[in-house]
Amino acid sequence: MKYITSDRLSGFVFILLSAAYGYFAQQIPLDFFSETEVFNARSLPTLIAICGVAIGLTLLVSQATPATRIAAQEETGADEERPNFAYGPLLLISLIFCYAWLLPLAGFLLSTSGFLWLSFLTMGERRWIRMILVAVALPFAFQWLISSLGIYLDPGYFGSMMNGASA
Repeated sequence: MKYITSDRLSGFVFILLSAAYGYFAQQIPLDFFSETEVFNARSLPTLIAICGVAIGLTLLVSQATPATRIAAQEETGADEERPNFAYGPLLLISLIFCYAWLLPLAGFLLSTSGFLWLSFLTMGERRWIRMILVAVALPFAFQWLISSLGIYLDPGYFGSMMNGASA
């Protein structure tokens, strides 16, 4: 029986990366007034590191072996040929870079709505009403929350042009 599968190896690598991330998260310098706070600059990176270690442990102890995958494929009849390269993750990564490039130009609302809608299309979602509602409602709700908290979000180059401000 083969104990080192690709899932377990990736889980081990994920644990190592998350542990290193957690170590470096503890090296973040704190201001003197935030050292005693419950939530400070180290809190979220530490939580991300803990979640990463938990995901890695789940991959490490999972029972999904190649034999069970083959049995599941035979059971469901998934014998069709799959392409050798999955373009979905590559397309999502390129969408992330386009989103980062468009954010200062188009502003938060337009770029986030477009990013969410195109991400839904990339992941295979075809319920158009749900896609449009989520891609529009989520950025507007987040914009409302941020402005309610008094945090300024730059409207972007095109947003400031539409408001009549000079850039």
